[in-house]
Amino acid sequence: MSIGDDYTDDSQGHGASESSDSPAVDVAQQSVRWLILMLSCFLLFGNYFAYDNPAALNTQLQKHLEMPYDEYQYLLSALYSIYSLPNTVLPFVFGHLVDRFGAHHMLLFLSGCVCVGQALFALGVQHRSVGMMLVGRGIFGIGGESCGVAQASITTRYFR
Repeated sequence: MSIGDDYTDDSQGHGASESSDSPAVDVAQQSVRWLILMLSCFLLFGNYFAYDNPAALNTQLQKHLEMPYDEYQYLLSALYSIYSLPNTVLPFVFGHLVDRFGAHHMLLFLSGCVCVGQALFALGVQHRSVGMMLVGRGIFGIGGESCGVAQASITTRYFR
């Protein structure tokens, strides 16, 4: 490697010595990096959009469920608490699992939890089933914040 060469290393075996006279490789790598960043932003946007659905639809959801105000406010608090409860510990656990099994595999699993949980929540709303709504938010909570851990791992790999 000469002094004029550029070197990138991400400690995952993706380091490569590239000469400065290969701009096509640099452009392709930059395109992949920006694509990863864009997809990471969309992942978190979707997660937080689904997270805030109960509060955004507060009045409409209360009318649809035909619940008194006090009872509905208790349910709304429970929906957010059920989401938050697993996230007091699981990001640490899934952080270790991301290191062990890889961010890509864990992100697929965690995104699956988010999708399944949100689908169960939506079905619970449709059928006016409070229990199904709570189970859906719990499953959503398992994957929700831990998705951010896996996403951060992928982003730091490409933007070190």
